[in-house]
Amino acid sequence: MNIRLIQLKNLVSLHSDSDELADARVMAAIWDEVKGISPEGTAAKIEAEQYARTGYTFPNNSDMKLMFMQLEGQQVQRKGFGGH
Repeated sequence: MNIRLIQLKNLVSLHSDSDELADARVMAAIWDEVKGISPEGTAAKIEAEQYARTGYTFPNNSDMKLMFMQLEGQQVQRKGFGGH
């Protein structure tokens, strides 16, 4: 393995348990579940494993939290006005 790959691997390993990366891993797992690449529950398993290490809950990123809160609010409004 060349030196750049070794350095990159070392850098990634330092941050592999971060909650920020866990958000990306969960989102990727959700996409893979939707596409049928990964079995149902893969994203939940990643979240549970990260929670055991750091107390993580999805999403960790504040921008993602806001986005999901807005999406949930839109769904509640639609249901309140007879939408599906």
